[in-house]
Amino acid sequence: MKEHPDLTHRLSSLYEQIKKSKKARTTDDLAEKENHAEAGKHSMAFFKKTSRGVASRDDIPGFERLGDFTWHRQAVEKNPWQGMPPDFKLATTSTGPESLIFFDTETTGLSGVAGTMIFLLGLARIQNDMLFIDQYFLSDFPGENEFLSIIEPYLPDNSVYVSFNGKAFDSHLLFARFMLHGREKLLVHQYDLLFPSRRLWKNSIGSCTLKQIEAMVLGVPRHGDIDGADIPDCYFQFLRTGDTAGLQAIFHHNYLDVFSLAKIHVLLESMISSPSSLRSSGSVTDKAGLARILMALEPEKALELLKHEYTSGDIECGKLLGFFHKKNRAFIEAAEVWENLFEKSQDMTAGIELAKILEHKNRNYKAALEITETLITEIINNPQRKIARGRTPTFSRYFPETACNSLLVELNFRKDRLLAKLEKSGSR
Repeated sequence: MKEHPDLTHRLSSLYEQIKKSKKARTTDDLAEKENHAEAGKHSMAFFKKTSRGVASRDDIPGFERLGDFTWHRQAVEKNPWQGMPPDFKLATTSTGPESLIFFDTETTGLSGVAGTMIFLLGLARIQNDMLFIDQYFLSDFPGENEFLSIIEPYLPDNSVYVSFNGKAFDSHLLFARFMLHGREKLLVHQYDLLFPSRRLWKNSIGSCTLKQIEAMVLGVPRHGDIDGADIPDCYFQFLRTGDTAGLQAIFHHNYLDVFSLAKIHVLLESMISSPSSLRSSGSVTDKAGLARILMALEPEKALELLKHEYTSGDIECGKLLGFFHKKNRAFIEAAEVWENLFEKSQDMTAGIELAKILEHKNRNYKAALEITETLITEIINNPQRKIARGRTPTFSRYFPETACNSLLVELNFRKDRLLAKLEKSGSR
């Protein structure tokens, strides 16, 4: 076989280059390993080797270690229920406030799916006439089973768990994390403060977040608080670096959330106990919203509040008063309220309800027909008028044109029925 000197020379040169490149890479790899080893020495100052061979934080300032990955701290606050009447109406329990547990979680995300984990649980309860706030922290993912085992005894089945949107998010996530570890933990008795808060303050303060309620209702605005959306990233930063500086903001945020739950609960109880204290015009509380809550708990107080606000000119309370009388079959009183509201404000709801009573209870078909025709004319002349229907307020808000058309169909049907009744009775 004939040799080619030029090709042989080129292959030889290429082989030498490969050997040099390998040697250079080996040198770089050794240098990189040395750097990693040096970094490892420094990181061991922050981390401790556990029995499982996994690194975990050696110190969380202000917390005591309960396990390889679980930490705890406790704070004590003055009992916010001092001076409150003993017969609580919200989140009712047989043993009083001592069986209430206020809870809030901080998680690795807000989706609520299987990949979202709880790394901080805040619990507040009354003991020995003081409010004890406990926080349980998970310092790394491998310790979740240990974390759940430690917090489980502090979640008894006979307690009532008070939260803010916990009924829709936190409690479900807790249940899912326990299930993934082969255990079942269901918070049976719950009371979610989000729903009464929206009834009482949404119309006056807008967004009913805990921060907004603290600032606008409790009069205690937060300063320098971390945003809830930034909490997962802050926790992930701790897992990457071991730096606990960012965690302090999370701990403080969770502490304020849990403490605020207790204060909001006390405020709600005081409103229910003495609704007359909110009659001042400066209050941001929606009186009609409070009356709706009172209807299920203290009907007499609800009626007293509605009458006072109705005579003071509150149209919403007036409409609610009319429905209150109607529900209790006090049709004469209900008709008086509806008639007064319709004459003063041409309110659609008042007109419809008045026409119903005139037709079905009083058999006054002519008066009912006049009101129905007035309502039809009003809708035709003002198609953009807000139709506040008690049955479908959200639908009416987002689809006003469709709501008007639907109401027109209903009113025209009533008109035809009334005309037929008048013709049959010979009154027209």
